[in-house]
Amino acid sequence: MTEKQLVKELEKRNTNALKQVYQKYREPFIAWASGKFPTVETVIIEDVYSEAVVDFYENILKKKYKHSASIKTYLFTLGRNKDC
Repeated sequence: MTEKQLVKELEKRNTNALKQVYQKYREPFIAWASGKFPTVETVIIEDVYSEAVVDFYENILKKKYKHSASIKTYLFTLGRNKDC
């Protein structure tokens, strides 16, 4: 499924699409955040990722996500801006 298709499915509140997004970017996010913030425990990074996915989903439902960045970049930016 392309990113545009994923977004359309998320707009329809398709939980399978949300699960797909969560699973696809989880490990890359954890690896990136662990390298960028080596003193933060993995469990905290996992929580931050979960919060970023929820924020992403809410932004889609509120029509705030304009697809100007890839889903991965958007999630990483949301996660980076969270307090650890």
